[in-house]
Amino acid sequence: GSTERTARVIRVLHLEDNVIDGEALRACFDAGGIAASVERVAGHPLFADALASRRFELILLDYRAAEGGLFALTIARGLAPDTPVIVVSDELGEERAVEVLKRGAADCVRKERLDTLPVTVTRALRDAEEYQQALT
Repeated sequence: GSTERTARVIRVLHLEDNVIDGEALRACFDAGGIAASVERVAGHPLFADALASRRFELILLDYRAAEGGLFALTIARGLAPDTPVIVVSDELGEERAVEVLKRGAADCVRKERLDTLPVTVTRALRDAEEYQQALT
């Protein structure tokens, strides 16, 4: 039924070295009515450890965090190939956006437009779920 669906808490891994940005993002989940358990990590080693040891339903990457989002995106695709990745950035031009999408990100959100995050997250999770169902 639909009741347990809304009550489900999604596990989110957030690569972000800025605590304030991390809190702002968490607030967006709350505002969008998305029940999420967000684990924020700073740096690629912690990010890779988290992905290797725990299961997440969504990965959020700050493009600038820890020497660049493309490396983190490569780690995410390697360790959690089926988990949707959304790149969050305050300096993501069109070229970079195209690049991260080509490399397997589900979507990109600009930091000044975090209000769009709940919609983007919902769509990415739905797409990933439909993809998994198509495989089975």
